[in-house]
Amino acid sequence: MNERLSVWTRQHATLMTLGVLAFMLERSSFPLVAIAGGSMLGLLIRFRGSYTPNKGFGAGNVLTLTRAMLALALMAKSDLSLGWTEAAIMIALLSDGLDGWIARKAGMASPFGDVFDQESDALVFLAICLLLIANRQLGLWILLPASYRYLFILFCRSIKPTEKAIQGTSATRAIGITSMMALAACLAPIVPDQGVFWTASAVTLLLSLSFLKSGYLIYRPSPDAHSEPTH
Repeated sequence: MNERLSVWTRQHATLMTLGVLAFMLERSSFPLVAIAGGSMLGLLIRFRGSYTPNKGFGAGNVLTLTRAMLALALMAKSDLSLGWTEAAIMIALLSDGLDGWIARKAGMASPFGDVFDQESDALVFLAICLLLIANRQLGLWILLPASYRYLFILFCRSIKPTEKAIQGTSATRAIGITSMMALAACLAPIVPDQGVFWTASAVTLLLSLSFLKSGYLIYRPSPDAHSEPTH
């Protein structure tokens, strides 16, 4: 990731953290959606001309943009019918991974695309958590795992680890997508309230341990930490 992308990522993490806090205080998604949408638009404007190696936008980024827009729509409209909500989440989840594969296959992979992909994933995760609060009466505590990416980036800003140290591994990516799918399944009415609570609690614990491990390895690197990149 180049310095310009690193600066934007830190700015975005700060704004999103403030947006989540605003939601917790006001219980209104409007400020959060406005912040998220404005920041992502800023990313697209600031890095136009450097989206891909050939300067075009690329099919992979189109899929990523679709995922980000679906996430923002779900954040703004938590009262959509179950059918529309499930369809939007399914499309978002299916596009995750496919966009990167398409970009690599076409030789269009880029640092911009990687950041765009990760931040869009974080928006989808946050949207699912907001839907659980609105439709399954889950407590505001579920916003903690949804905020871990932003908090981790701000933590890394003070520690200043190497870029390699903050890249995710296949294990952390698997934990992220599994957690997202588990929480998405909790939106189904057939899942009892107790099932929603315990699933969300397990996801929160799993992600907490994952991020704590990453933070520990960055703050106190061991000989093995140099060969084991974290989030």
